Amino acid sequence: MRKLVAVMALLMASGSLMADDWRRSADTQTKVDNLVSVMPNTAQLMMSIGERYRDLYWAGKLERWEFAEYQKKELIGIVNRMKTTRPGRAEAADIFLDAGFEGMDAAIEQRDWQRFSTAFENMRAQCMVCHVDSGYGFITIPATPSRSTNLALE
Repeated sequence: MRKLVAVMALLMASGSLMADDWRRSADTQTKVDNLVSVMPNTAQLMMSIGERYRDLYWAGKLERWEFAEYQKKELIGIVNRMKTTRPGRAEAADIFLDAGFEGMDAAIEQRDWQRFSTAFENMRAQCMVCHVDSGYGFITIPATPSRSTNLALE
């Protein structure tokens, strides 16, 4: 009986908590405002891009070409997401996407480390162009990233 009372009290409490949940009770504009306020900023997205950058390099270096292709696609996806979450960065993102992956597809497809290395350096250079153009030239990224901690690359 005590368990039943406890379960009923818990259900009643959770119901009252849901009533105060802005996702259910707020007007549309409040919902939109709240969602926009929690969208990742550029710095947060850049942390994810940095992880993909590092993993892409090491996937190529270790000749894990399928994983390199996966990391490239994920990196491009994050940059595209930034165009939505940070529309003021869309033009810079498009410039980067147009120039940053030159030669990368062929290098991965041909499983050619030398070509990959050249394409990767081009991508890094395009990252730096974007950083400088955005006023963040002091944020530099290494040509050879530190060893990845991604378990898929062990």
